Amino acid sequence: FTGSQNSSLGSLGWYGFDVDSELRVSLTAMYSVTFITALLGNILLIHIIRLHRPFNSVSILIANMAASDLLTALFAMPYSAAYLYVQHGWFGGIMGSISCKLVNFVIGTTIAVSIFALLTISVERYIAVVKPLSYPTFIKRPILLSTAIWFSAVIFMSVFLYVHEVEMGSDGVTQCSMNWEPLFGNKVSPKVFYATIAIVLYVLPLFSIAVLSALIIRKLNKTTASLDGNHLAEHVTVTARKRNHHVMRMLLAVITLFAVCWLPVHVLHILIYFFGGIYISLPPSVALLLYWVSHANSALNPCVIILLNDSFRKSLMTILQSFSPKNHRVNNMNHRSPFFVGRTHGCLPRKATKKYSVRRNKREPIPPVTILDIKLEGSITNWDL
Repeated sequence: FTGSQNSSLGSLGWYGFDVDSELRVSLTAMYSVTFITALLGNILLIHIIRLHRPFNSVSILIANMAASDLLTALFAMPYSAAYLYVQHGWFGGIMGSISCKLVNFVIGTTIAVSIFALLTISVERYIAVVKPLSYPTFIKRPILLSTAIWFSAVIFMSVFLYVHEVEMGSDGVTQCSMNWEPLFGNKVSPKVFYATIAIVLYVLPLFSIAVLSALIIRKLNKTTASLDGNHLAEHVTVTARKRNHHVMRMLLAVITLFAVCWLPVHVLHILIYFFGGIYISLPPSVALLLYWVSHANSALNPCVIILLNDSFRKSLMTILQSFSPKNHRVNNMNHRSPFFVGRTHGCLPRKATKKYSVRRNKREPIPPVTILDIKLEGSITNWDL
């Protein structure tokens, strides 16, 4: 959030990092690769989830994460890449004011949606595994869950629509910065807000997810141990346990990525508002690289989710095979050939498909064994099935 940096550190005479040409080119290339990966990966993940019907709560929540990561790619990455060239500069006018508020609001909302979705998935898994009889009705309504997640994120980040504005900086450059007045103060309010973000959107959710995950794993191990000797129940339980294990493995991988990628940014925010001198003394390459790491999380999420989910991985292979030249050649031959009937009917003349009849041979004494007399173009062919 470069606007927050400007408004907080401007009193110290700091208006942005001095980015040299080598660092600018390197980070631009990194952001380009990350942007393409996040864009294609999240669109592909949403498409795969759309193909898997009926929808369940977990898949809908993952789709919400993919949507938030897609918005991060569209808003946060270009914003950060532009910072490498124009620093804190912005354009004026009504469009500048609207874009200043909207960009920062969307960036904050996507972060909140991601962590709220992860927390909701953990709660859903805990209730499904540990307390299945208490599975609440709203968990079975993924649309309601999605609405609640986005509404909560929008309410939490709506403060950005108030505090961000375009103004002329002391260096004569129009910039998008934060102004908490007149409702709040510019000294204390930013510190309280970003400390709250670190707690509500990082510390508490990750702690809650860790506790819920430990209880789920404990329940799965305890259930398996208590069913030794009951082969039927054990078979059913092992199947369900494997399914839950796969979901938990994917969830833990995504949570670990989130924790690793977003920890540096929260640390940087603490430095900006509480230890500004330390933040200013950081090498530009270190600070800007850490911001890139947080955005790279949006590109890594769809890759990890698809690779660790068997069903999603198979769907990906099917999609990739549909684009292979060999598959296109076979499909073209099938569509052009006058003898093609279907994938399972063989190659029969089209006219013949309308002139066959099937009847059971009544002389056969054993019902399970049937002889089919197929009349095809005036001839009789007997097939023993």
